[in-house]
Amino acid sequence: AQLAVEWDSSAQVAESLGTRVVRLRFGTILSAKGGALSQMRPIFRTGLGGPMGPRANFVPWIHEQDALGLVEYALEQVALSGAVNAVSPQSVRMGEFALELGRALGRPAIFPIPEFILRLVLGEMGPSLFPGQRVEPRKALEQGYVFQFKELSRALADLMMGVSEPRSRNGRF
Repeated sequence: AQLAVEWDSSAQVAESLGTRVVRLRFGTILSAKGGALSQMRPIFRTGLGGPMGPRANFVPWIHEQDALGLVEYALEQVALSGAVNAVSPQSVRMGEFALELGRALGRPAIFPIPEFILRLVLGEMGPSLFPGQRVEPRKALEQGYVFQFKELSRALADLMMGVSEPRSRNGRF
């Protein structure tokens, strides 16, 4: 959080000099190649996945293609400036997020994952990935950005296509 405050302060200096600045504020970027999703996938594949933290907390998320798309859009659209929330237009709560991830993997998602497990698996950053804030991409939508992945179920289905867990040398998990 402190780093974000410092970035915003630096950006405001550039703005005061007349430079167009877009401050993209990313939610959890969902990617099949790494990040939080690759850390969660093995837990959910075993059938031990579930809500991470309070079920009612909002999970601001974005598919990796839309994250990149918004970066490109921000570079190209001279009318876009200031803070822009880079999150999906579909707000979901942690309970729904866990159910959808379980569904995408064909597994149940009923076991809540306590914060100490999140810290163990995802490190110190674990609990901060799901802060519980409802964030909307109002400015991106108003400026005409069209999201490729608005629905979490579609985003997760896309990211899980062709993804398999690494196997050990003897061919078992």
